[in-house]
Amino acid sequence: MNWLTRWRTSSGAADAKLVLVGHSMGGLISRYFLECLGGWQHTRTLITLGTPHRGSVNAVDSIVNGVKKGIGPLGLDLTPLLRSYPSVYQLLPTYPCVDTGTGGLQRIATAAESGALPVVRAEWAREARAFHTEIEDAQKRNAATDAYRDQGYRLIPVVGIEQPTHQSVAAKGGSIELLRSYEGQDMGGDGTVPRVSATPLELSDALREVYAAETHGSLQNADGPLSNVKGVLTRADIDLGRFRAELPTALTLDLGDVVLAGEPMRVRARASEGRPTVTAHLTHLASGETLTEPLGRSGSAGWQQVELALAPGTWRVRIEPRAHRRSPISRWSPHRERAARRRDRLVGRPARRRRPSGHRRGARGDPIGRGAMDRDPAARGSSALRIPDGRAARLAAAGRRVAVAVGQSARAARRRARVERCAAKHDGCAA
Repeated sequence: MNWLTRWRTSSGAADAKLVLVGHSMGGLISRYFLECLGGWQHTRTLITLGTPHRGSVNAVDSIVNGVKKGIGPLGLDLTPLLRSYPSVYQLLPTYPCVDTGTGGLQRIATAAESGALPVVRAEWAREARAFHTEIEDAQKRNAATDAYRDQGYRLIPVVGIEQPTHQSVAAKGGSIELLRSYEGQDMGGDGTVPRVSATPLELSDALREVYAAETHGSLQNADGPLSNVKGVLTRADIDLGRFRAELPTALTLDLGDVVLAGEPMRVRARASEGRPTVTAHLTHLASGETLTEPLGRSGSAGWQQVELALAPGTWRVRIEPRAHRRSPISRWSPHRERAARRRDRLVGRPARRRRPSGHRRGARGDPIGRGAMDRDPAARGSSALRIPDGRAARLAAAGRRVAVAVGQSARAARRRARVERCAAKHDGCAA
């Protein structure tokens, strides 16, 4: 643990924890470290790849029949070496798997004591079984503590399937036969570890396994298992809470029943949870006119509101927690109402007109060209002009003379302007 302590100091990540990936028996060693030696306090995740949590029948074959490599005098007999390793015995199945012909399946130690497995040392088999029992008992004790449940590590077993795998043993006359079935049922595996053995005992009903149709020796480098390992390790970097459908939200509506003419109608709403944008949909029952307006902030916590200047009549109001396009209707305010009245006194009440997109502006920011003013269709051919709302006050205050040539070239417009300036300066001057 000195390495982890140094890493926490050098990286500045005081809460850094271990991530262990164990293939085959490496997973068993990791489990012993985590459960029996207290390593779970410093570990975030353990991923086991084809780990024989409940043993492998191939270990029985290695001990009884031995392992020889090569041919003839150049061959190498590894049998004495393997039979001397306690770790090989720790790979023996922990579940009953030996059929001695006496009815029912027996555990390895029991079959060895009865002579059905003459080469297997019964005492070593019991000690190997105690190794697994120690892990199981330690896990149960740890799981009973709050710290383990809240801060314990996450265990993800990667299980190999779809490969022909030995799952039980038929022992008769001092010899054994490895069977690719268990009580007549072939459940497969990765070719070395049965499928049922690659899942830890405490996860028997957790449905947490990740499966790969790979052989035992390929689980640690095949694309499928490595993609799953990458997905598990990077899962914490993605906030899935951001990607979810909106839950139904209850809205509270605060709206007066009657609004006097000339007064604004105030619509207030509050969501039961979250802060969604609330939109008001208004329909004039007599004319069928519809308006849509999003609510803005309110002085009261959690409330949103909007004040609207509506035409007299009966309106239907509906609200929903969803954003919509803003309608042309303006939010009512006393300042805007006074400004509108001043404009009405100057030029009547013309319709609002938006300046075309991309229109040129003059040196002082004033629009020039056809976007600045429109000719009145009723006075077409004359010099009468209808000045859009918002421009009349500034033009009148500045005392500007504005001329717009309709249907003439720019050169003709400039010539007419020079003639008018000459006439104004020198009475009687002609073109």
